[in-house]
Amino acid sequence: MPIDVQSLACTHEMNRITREHNRIAHRNKPNSSKSNYDMSLPRLDEHLTRGNLYPDHVVIIYRHNIPPCASQTFATALGILGFHRDPRHHGMRGTFNLGENPVPVMLVARRPGPTIGFTVHINVLSLLHRSETRDFGEERSHADNWLHPAAVEDSEPVWQLLYQQIIEHEIYMAELANQVAEGIVPGGTASVQHIRVNRIELCADLGTQNPHAVMRMLAPRFKERFNRVRFERYSELGSARWSGELYHDCNLIRGFLSAAVSFKLYETTNRRVRLEVEYTRDGLTHQYRFRMRWMGRKSLRCGISWPSNCLPPMNDILARAQTTINEHFSVYQLLSQVAPLFSRSEPEELERIFRALTLDYRITSQTLPYRKLAQLRDIGVLVSTNRGVYGIAPAYIVAFRVLRFTDTISQRNIARAAVAAEATDLECPEAAE
Repeated sequence: MPIDVQSLACTHEMNRITREHNRIAHRNKPNSSKSNYDMSLPRLDEHLTRGNLYPDHVVIIYRHNIPPCASQTFATALGILGFHRDPRHHGMRGTFNLGENPVPVMLVARRPGPTIGFTVHINVLSLLHRSETRDFGEERSHADNWLHPAAVEDSEPVWQLLYQQIIEHEIYMAELANQVAEGIVPGGTASVQHIRVNRIELCADLGTQNPHAVMRMLAPRFKERFNRVRFERYSELGSARWSGELYHDCNLIRGFLSAAVSFKLYETTNRRVRLEVEYTRDGLTHQYRFRMRWMGRKSLRCGISWPSNCLPPMNDILARAQTTINEHFSVYQLLSQVAPLFSRSEPEELERIFRALTLDYRITSQTLPYRKLAQLRDIGVLVSTNRGVYGIAPAYIVAFRVLRFTDTISQRNIARAAVAAEATDLECPEAAE
């Protein structure tokens, strides 16, 4: 029987990482002479580093070459192994216990050409949370994808565990692919084509005693960074209710840097909020995809080093929220700066800019021509936060807040006056005539 050198190398690497992970776990065991709930999460006024970034939800695709076959033959071979058709995932789905992992893993198999691709969802934060033996104190959440505050001082052990999970799954995926190949053609074999990350979420948790208040404080700074922002309200069952204007009731905000890269801000527990970036397949460039067949150990270093490109936007959001201004301009000063620029414009254009900035704290080139935005930036009313996206300059934030508050009071008084007028008409119909 020929010796599979790649499998032996993967097994050796897996054993080495397992020993390293056990050593780290032993080092992080709780000490009786130390507090069991030492908060080590970064704070809002701290600068995030690469060590604060953790992999949350990761989607891996294992693709293998198999003998050519008809679709029905392919489905029959997978059905014998326990897969069944699932239109939601555009393939055949099965749930399996892989290795010593007590939690079943969902696999989705697809057949693009003479290959088979297994899609595996991995969340190492959930694995570490379930294996945690220390007390979480008063911290609670309906999800389990978060770590004990004193679990690790740096994210490298979590990346090590992710790499270990990828290697472990590779062995089982190769075995499944060989069984499928043998079901297609007696004696058929499968060969690995590539392993790549199809989607990854990178997160940084921030410790706070009031996560909802922090989220509302960061919301304006978050909105002004991105081309498109949407608010979501998640219940404990995981269903989302959309809310566009009433964002004070949401617990998740998503901002799209592009179609394939989005940032999220949400409440993880009752003691922390999370800044997260999600890269989909198109957002992961070719050089950042894990190609383990050729890269080997290099893929781990690649996985640890490349996510730092999302740190500048995260730190910019936090820094903007912590900015202190010595001088704030009044509403009158704001109007004196803006009005001359719109002296020859239609009234609707001036209304559009004030409505956008008072409600959303941001404006884009789709709302106002770039020439006007550049003029407002030059006089110091706006600042560029992203390409084509402008936020309010710190010195004018209070003035726009006053305008929003005034508009709210005005709308309320108008509504009350309308109700009072309607009641008067009902009481005195003759006077109304």
